[in-house]
Amino acid sequence: MPTEDRVWLVIDADVLRAAGGAATTAERSVACREFLEAVRRICHRAVYTLDLLAEWDRSPSLYASTWRMAMQRRSKSRAVVAGEAVADLPDRHLVEAAITADWRVVSCDERARNAWSQAVDGNPELAALIWVNPTEPSEHAIEWLAAGAPPEQHRTLGARWDKLRRAGRSG
Repeated sequence: MPTEDRVWLVIDADVLRAAGGAATTAERSVACREFLEAVRRICHRAVYTLDLLAEWDRSPSLYASTWRMAMQRRSKSRAVVAGEAVADLPDRHLVEAAITADWRVVSCDERARNAWSQAVDGNPELAALIWVNPTEPSEHAIEWLAAGAPPEQHRTLGARWDKLRRAGRSG
């Protein structure tokens, strides 16, 4: 993949913690492991803040530690100094890092995604932020990575906010 097609992804600690080794058969663990392997194999990169790094360091799985070391050896991960998010919501450090990088968050935390989607109402600049859950089969996260992790409209917080409003879950 050409360098310009590679994106910086903010990968939540919940993805790394859930990723199990090859012997793991739990659906969530398999989905997270396969996603992380695809990030490494497809040549995307991981970006993190010091807060996220501290989360990654709490209770790491053997697989996650090995994956992080492999990403560092290949110069495919880096720290960023995040700017300030426009709202004080769960997983704020993920959004701050994404805004600094390529506007893409990978997380299994649906509550945080919904909270940030609702924040779009008062902060329209957040509408373009991409949020992908690798454990949700309908999101086809690995195929998205293989396609270059494009900024597809249906993956944005803005699209999620519209969906929540239509469903009557906006507040």
